This record gives sequence, structure tokens and C-alpha cells, in this order.
Amino acid sequence: MEQKDENEPPAYLNMDMRIYYGVTIALYIFVIAAANLVPDVAVIFDYMAALSISGMQFLLPGISYIRMSSRTGEKNKWIYVLAWFYALFSVFVSVSIIVNNVMAESNKEKK
Repeated sequence: MEQKDENEPPAYLNMDMRIYYGVTIALYIFVIAAANLVPDVAVIFDYMAALSISGMQFLLPGISYIRMSSRTGEKNKWIYVLAWFYALFSVFVSVSIIVNNVMAESNKEKK
């Protein structure tokens, strides 16, 4: 396994700037627009937290392995399938957390 060079810049500096700034600005616009449409801003932060947590724990590791294996050409069939499962599981976790938050909010309003 390679050691990270201390003089090497962070990974986001090597990223295509159009993608980096595009995604950053799109997320910012989404949060601002959604915060203006809902009466409670905390709900927006709950949604973003759900997406962030599932993305960091499931989506990024799965997608990272898939991209790495496609670049190197070394694919272990079972790990590759598990990586796809892991990435897709991220979507399930995100949706589940969001549904849970919506249900909790609707129960609060009923009381």
C-alpha cells in the first residue's frame, strides 16, 4: 500500500473545477431554496445530515472501490458486487432516514 506524500495537495485540488464548484453551488442553492420553502429550517439540516452520513459511510467507500478497480483492471468479482451493494444501500439508508424524519415531523404536528 502506498504512503501518502506529505507534499501532495488535497484530492479536491486535483478535481475538475467545473464539477467541484458545480456540485458545491448546487448543494448550496438546494439548501437555501428548501429553507425558504419549509417553515422549519431544522428539517433541511436533518435531510442534509441523512445524505451526508449515508454518503460517507456507504456511498463513498463503494464508489471509490468501483472506480479504483476499473482504473487498475483488477476486479475481485465478490468485492465488486459488494461495492455496488454498498453504494446502493446508501440510497436505501438515506431514504429511510428521510422518511423517518418526515414521519416524526408529522407526528409532532398531530400532537
